Amino acid sequence: MLYHLKHPWLALERVAAVCDGLLIVETHADLLDLPRPAMALYPGAEVAGDASNWWGPNVAALRAMLREEGFARVEVVHREPRAYRLARAAYRRVRGPRFRAQQGRVVVHAHRG
Repeated sequence: MLYHLKHPWLALERVAAVCDGLLIVETHADLLDLPRPAMALYPGAEVAGDASNWWGPNVAALRAMLREEGFARVEVVHREPRAYRLARAAYRRVRGPRFRAQQGRVVVHAHRG
């Protein structure tokens, strides 16, 4: 749950240091359509009115961070888009038929060696 941490990469680095096989990361993700590694910063209570939410990494950032920490294979095993606070159909009416949610839950398996 990297989104609740002020320093998510530091936490990931520490967890990776004691993992010698499979690391499972489940987190809120943002900027899902952005192919370049990036993380959204949530100042205050921007996400769901919860001030304990800090970051929304995208999948590219998760992959990059995990590879930097020595995981040879990183795979997304679950991706659950969330269309913000509006229903997906309502958001598509506003944004058009090609709309894809930019936020959601992601589960990543990272394998050593």
